[in-house]
Amino acid sequence: MILKKCLTILVTVMPLVVHAAIGSGWTDETRSTMISGCVDSITKSMIATYRQQAGLSESDPLPENVQQGVQREIIPELRKTCTCTIDRIIEKHTYQEVEDDLSILKRAGASIGSPNGCPLNL
Repeated sequence: MILKKCLTILVTVMPLVVHAAIGSGWTDETRSTMISGCVDSITKSMIATYRQQAGLSESDPLPENVQQGVQREIIPELRKTCTCTIDRIIEKHTYQEVEDDLSILKRAGASIGSPNGCPLNL
């Protein structure tokens, strides 16, 4: 019974906490755009590395099993990692600070998977 009450309170309060964190020029849309950009950027880099190692050109299609692995395993994990990374940026910087200094994004991206960064479980 106590656990059920705690979960009810958490479900009610958590959206308010997350929404309160969005501020200082950040909106749900800018957050979502940044997360998508992070996922897309890392995915493209990983695919380019795979193509190079496999001897594939840009015009060669990826093998079906690789395409499926990217969609089913890699992108969901990247979404978690990028969400964590962007949320950390939102906690520390205004949107304008990030717009004016893109090195903030580069530093955050470089820390992914490190002890100080968000985890990446691939």
